[in-house]
Amino acid sequence: MKNQILAIMNRNDYRPIKFKDFAYLLGLKSQKEREMLRAELNRLIDEKKIRLNTSQRYEWYRASMEKEGIYRASKGSFGFVEIDDDLFIQDIFIPGSESKGANNNDSVIVRIVKDGTAEKNPEGTIVRILKRAPQIYVGTFHKNKNYGFVVPDAKDEYDDVYIPKNQLGAAHHLDKVQIEIVKFPQLKHQKPEGRILHVLGNAKSEGMDMLSLIYRYQLPYEFSASCLEEAENLATDTEVEFNATRIDLTAEIIVTIDGESAKDLDDAVCVKRTPQGYRLMVSIADVSHYVKEHGAIDMDAYERGTSVYFPDRVVPMLPKKLSENLCSLNPKEKKFAFTADLLIDEDGKIIGSEFYKSIICSKARLTYSEVNRLLDGDTENLGYEYIGYRNELFLMKELADKLYKRRMQQGAIDLDIAEPYLQLNKEGNVIGLAAGIRGNAERIIEDFMLAANRSVAEFIYHTSIPSIYRVHEEPDSEKLREFVRFVSLLGYRFKLGKTHYSASLNQFVEEIKGTDQEYLLKKILLRCMKKAEYRSDSTSHFALAFMYYTHFTSPIRRYPDLMVHRILSKIIDGTLTEEYISYLNAKLSDIAYDCSQKERRAEEAEREAEKIKIAQYMQKHRGDIFDGVISSVLNFGMFVQLSNMAEGLVRFSDLAEDYYEVDSTKLKAVGKRTGKVRAVGDAVRVEILRVNIQNGEIDLMLLNQTNEGDIIEN
Repeated sequence: MKNQILAIMNRNDYRPIKFKDFAYLLGLKSQKEREMLRAELNRLIDEKKIRLNTSQRYEWYRASMEKEGIYRASKGSFGFVEIDDDLFIQDIFIPGSESKGANNNDSVIVRIVKDGTAEKNPEGTIVRILKRAPQIYVGTFHKNKNYGFVVPDAKDEYDDVYIPKNQLGAAHHLDKVQIEIVKFPQLKHQKPEGRILHVLGNAKSEGMDMLSLIYRYQLPYEFSASCLEEAENLATDTEVEFNATRIDLTAEIIVTIDGESAKDLDDAVCVKRTPQGYRLMVSIADVSHYVKEHGAIDMDAYERGTSVYFPDRVVPMLPKKLSENLCSLNPKEKKFAFTADLLIDEDGKIIGSEFYKSIICSKARLTYSEVNRLLDGDTENLGYEYIGYRNELFLMKELADKLYKRRMQQGAIDLDIAEPYLQLNKEGNVIGLAAGIRGNAERIIEDFMLAANRSVAEFIYHTSIPSIYRVHEEPDSEKLREFVRFVSLLGYRFKLGKTHYSASLNQFVEEIKGTDQEYLLKKILLRCMKKAEYRSDSTSHFALAFMYYTHFTSPIRRYPDLMVHRILSKIIDGTLTEEYISYLNAKLSDIAYDCSQKERRAEEAEREAEKIKIAQYMQKHRGDIFDGVISSVLNFGMFVQLSNMAEGLVRFSDLAEDYYEVDSTKLKAVGKRTGKVRAVGDAVRVEILRVNIQNGEIDLMLLNQTNEGDIIEN
C-alpha cells in the first residue's frame, strides 16, 4: 500500500488530496482496508515523507527540506537542480537571485521553498556549494601582446575569458582551444580567468568544427594506452576456432543489414518457416567474450558509455580492433555471437525463446538501400547476394509486418518521423540535404531488434536477477492536455483517455498519416513524451507498449547492452555467484544513471553537429527561397521547418511590416497593425537571410503571399 500511495503522489499531475480521495483511487471499500490506508499514511507522516496540510490534504513534506543535487545552468540567469531521489520527479527551479554563484554541474545543497504543480517545477534556493565542477569551454583564441582571451563557441557561455600571459602556452592567434576557468568574476564588469588545456589547431582547418564539438562536450576522444595495449593482445580473427560450448550456426543463412557507411556490424538475422509460424534468430556480437569486466578496455568503454556519431566521423565506444574487426560480424568470417532464438506464431506473438552463445558466419553484408530496392521490386543491377537471398528477405518482411501489427494492436505508438539526411563529400562537407527515408529494410531490423530486446528483458526479469532496463514513463497528462488543445485549434477532434493514453494517441497518429501536417504534429507530440532512460528497476516502456524492455542488441556501441550480455551470460551458464549479485545490487543503479547521462551528452553533441553541418550547407543558399511550415511561435520569433529538413528562425525584429504580439497560447502571433495571424502549422515561404555556422543558426525572412499567389517581400 505504501508503494501505491507513493505512486499516486509521484505523478507529475498530483495535487494534494484528502483521505477519501486516496481510498477512492485505490479502490478501498471495506473498513479494514481504509484503516490500513490510514495507518500507512500516518507512517509516511512520521517518516517526514508527507504531511497533512491545513486543508486536511496530503502533500509532500517540504518544510526546511535540504537535498543534495547537481546544478544545471540555463541560458538565462536561472537554473535547475537535479536530485537523485524518488520523491523528486521534477527538477528544482532556481531563480538567478537564489543561485548563490553556482556554476553548471556544481554539486550543491538546495532548500525547497515552494512545491511544484503540474505546470511548474518546485522552486528552491541554493544553500551552499559542495563541490565546484570543472568549467570547461572551447573557443577561439585571440592573442594580444601581454595577454590573450578566448571567445567561447556556445552563445550561452561567457562573452570572453581572460588568459594571462603565463597561461598562453603554445596557442597561436585564431587557434581553437579548450580552456578551464580557474577564477570566477566577483563583479559584473569583471571577466573570468582561464587556462588553456588543449590547442586543437587553427579555427579554419578542415574538420575543426566537429573536433571542437568533441572537446566542447568533453567526449573521451583517445583511448588510454592500457586499453589499446589490451586490445592489441586480443586474439585476431584468424585464431577464432569453433568452441564446443557454443552452438554452431555457421550453416544457417544469416545476414547483416546496415547502412552503407556502417563499420561496426553488431547484429545479424535469420528467419525460417516453422509449422507454428516463424523462427527468428537474432545473433549479436559477443563483445563480453573479449571485453573483460573491470579490465582496461571495459574502463574506457564505461567512461564513454556509447559511441557518438557525427556526420563525418564516429567517436567509438571500443577501439577499432574490436568494433571493426574482432567483434564486427563481417561477412564470410566466423564470429562469436550471442543469439536470441525466438519462436513466433502466425499472429506475430512470441511463443518461445532461447538464449545461447553461438558461432556464426554471415553470408552477406547487405545494405538498407539495396534491400529496399529489392523489396520494392527494383532488381536492376542488384548484386547476386540480394537476388540469391530474395526469398529469405521477403520472409523477413512478412514476419516484421506481423510483429509491427501486433505491437500497434497492443498499444505501441508509431512516432517515427523523417530525420535530415546529410550527403557528405570526401572532405566532410554537406553537398545534399533532404528528408531521410526509412524503408522496409530499416523497419525489418527495428522490429527484429525490439523482439530480441523484449524477450531478453522478460527472461531476466523473471529470474529475479538484477539487471539494467530501458524505461519509458507515461507522458505528463497536463502536457497531453495542452497537445489536445493545440490540435483542436488545427481542426482535429481528439479525445484523451482518462488513464491509458496509448489507444487515443494511436488513433490520432493514424488519422494524421499522409497529411501535410503529419511531420509537424508528430514532432510536437514527441516533445510531450518523457525521455527513455536506463534503470536498474523495471517499469514498462510506454511508447513500445512493453511491460519489460532492455537493450541487448548493440554491445559494440552501448555500454548497457554489454552489461546485459554479462548478466544474461552468467544466468544461462550457471556461473552467477552471491558475490556478483551483491555487486549488481550495489552498483547497477549508478551504472544505469551514468549511462543515461552519457547517452544524453552524446545526443546533445550529435544534435549540435547536425545543426552546424546543416548551417554550413544553407550558407550557400543565402538569398534563396524555400517553402516551410511554422513549427513553433515564441516571444522573439517563429521557427520554420523548411522543406529540406533545415530549421530556421523568423525574428519579429526583422519584420518591418508590422509589430507582432504572441498570443498567450504560444501557438500564434498577431500583427498589431494589420491583424495578420501567423500560427503554428501555417505553410509559409521564406528567404534565407543570415547564417551563423558556429552556432548552427539560420535566420529567415518571411515572404507574404497574396490571395492570387503573388510573392511579395517584406
